[in-house]
Amino acid sequence: MDRGPWFAPYAHPAEWIYARLLDSVRIAYSYESETLAIVWGDNGEPLEFFSPDFFLPDVRAPRPDGTRYEGRFVEITTCRRKLVTKKHRKLRRARNLYPQYEFQIVYRQDIYDICEELGFAYEMALLPDQVERYRDEIEERRANAGQ
Repeated sequence: MDRGPWFAPYAHPAEWIYARLLDSVRIAYSYESETLAIVWGDNGEPLEFFSPDFFLPDVRAPRPDGTRYEGRFVEITTCRRKLVTKKHRKLRRARNLYPQYEFQIVYRQDIYDICEELGFAYEMALLPDQVERYRDEIEERRANAGQ
């Protein structure tokens, strides 16, 4: 019986790593539990949506006005710059439309740092075809780690 990739139910190993980090520090989260409308048509029907990867209901950071956010949405990205730009646009819209929540984007470098904190190599969280795709980057990180 095929149970899918080892990092299921997460869409990418980076999301699995982030979830393990949250588990290790006992931060409650839900995975892909919310879908936020961010663009509406003339008739009021939602046309575009944003589904952040994680919702952290108990992370209620202080806002500039002294009140607290009602939780934090986190979007994980390990993709190319063109796709990151699209995510940034969605994140900006969501921040404007849902000011009661905090929004955060976590980049590939952040995932590397998390892996180092947890004591395992990032390439352990990659699928074999991804290791090949990121080989130069992995080698560079290994070389820099030895300095």
